[in-house]
Amino acid sequence: MYISFMVESPTINAMRRNLRQALRRRHLEDAAAILERLRLEDPISVETRGGELEFLILSGRLEEALPLARTLEENFPASPRIHYLVGRLHYQRRDYEKATESFRESTALAAHWKTRQWLGKSLTQLGRFEDAESTLLEIVEEHPNVLTDMAWLYERMGEIPRAIRTLEKYLEFYPEDEFAGASLQRLRARSMDREHLIEEVQTLKELEEEIPETVHAEYLLSIIESGDIPQFRKMMPDLKTRLPEKTLTSLGWSCHRARTPDLAFELFCRVFGRNHRSPKFLAALESDARRAGRIPELLELYREFAPKYPPLYGRAKSLERRLRS
Repeated sequence: MYISFMVESPTINAMRRNLRQALRRRHLEDAAAILERLRLEDPISVETRGGELEFLILSGRLEEALPLARTLEENFPASPRIHYLVGRLHYQRRDYEKATESFRESTALAAHWKTRQWLGKSLTQLGRFEDAESTLLEIVEEHPNVLTDMAWLYERMGEIPRAIRTLEKYLEFYPEDEFAGASLQRLRARSMDREHLIEEVQTLKELEEEIPETVHAEYLLSIIESGDIPQFRKMMPDLKTRLPEKTLTSLGWSCHRARTPDLAFELFCRVFGRNHRSPKFLAALESDARRAGRIPELLELYREFAPKYPPLYGRAKSLERRLRS
């Protein structure tokens, strides 16, 4: 473990404060400049090394952050902030088991509502809904921004009316939150029966009014889930260029569950850059590629992204062996 006996100067303390502020505001260029100075004047402190880790996470340099995270866990095992940041890294990499472990370790060292919030989010991702709810309920009264996490939890549980009520309550505190408003709109669309939803969309079309993205997404999902695949096929060429990646990902999973591998493959390829670190996503994509006879195209995609994400080299070799056998 590193131990520093340096006397902290007012200058170093000021740089640390400025670094925290820059990272909180996501002013990454400013944070990089401050870190450069701190590496010279305060290179081995937990504040500087933790700042480096947080900077890499916020910059999306997750593979570069991973070895640093391991080093910091060894060097600063008693730092709740290091364990929190390592948890955030694992969460970003969609390794929710490890994220949960790190957030629990951080909480054991020093309880903080933000750490418990991310613990609740991780438990939700793992499908441990009862634990997630009890974790979030402990902090939601004093921190109403956590209501969005609870709404997402209830949606994952299939309790759509409860999720709607939770978002409505959140918007009483934060009425300007556009994302929450869009989520509420989407959930209200999901709560409609299919006939009502189709009627709503048709009415908007007839009036030549713009269909809200969230309503449109639920409309498309309802088409797939109802089994009207021919209708969805007709709409596909236009959808791939118009809809955001998050919606295309949801549609891809719906097509995968509906056993239409060619449609699922096309949609998943369109959002590969967003999801390529997820083992679950890659397994579904490979399954659909095999069923649709599209493995050569998938190999090209793997080779394109492998320099950024080396595990794809191994998956590509495995696919090549299957192609030859």
